[in-house]
Amino acid sequence: MKKITLILLTITCFLSCSDSNQDEPATLPSITTSPITNIAETGATSGGTILSDGGANITSKGIVWN
Repeated sequence: MKKITLILLTITCFLSCSDSNQDEPATLPSITTSPITNIAETGATSGGTILSDGGANITSKGIVWN
């Protein structure tokens, strides 16, 4: 009886550990950007808002210029 209980517990653990997002692929996130203001030689002010994460975790965000 103990072996059957252990087997059922093991199967339950494996099934409960499945990734729920595995069936649906992530899409591109949706964002908006703010107008650039306070433009100077060494910097500027800008920003934005993440409207949708596309079904995946956002791990970093920021503004890049070159």
